[in-house]
Amino acid sequence: MVDEMRKRTEQIREAELTRLLTRVPQLSPPARVAVATCIDRIVHALLQPALTRVIVQSESAHTAEHAEALLVLFALEPDTAGRCSR
Repeated sequence: MVDEMRKRTEQIREAELTRLLTRVPQLSPPARVAVATCIDRIVHALLQPALTRVIVQSESAHTAEHAEALLVLFALEPDTAGRCSR
């Protein structure tokens, strides 16, 4: 599940960055790198704590309930093992 969350986040990040850079084509290469770096840092800062909690919670007695909540919250597909995967 963690891998799926990372993959989905990366897809969204990449699509939004492409959208922004298309709308502002006059940005210089260094400005483009700065914008991409800023977006990467924001995404990481928002996602990493949540992913860490998912990994910790995946070892609790309520793993199935947490996994189900995350599947719904992030609109993810259940993995083939039916549990939180790293």
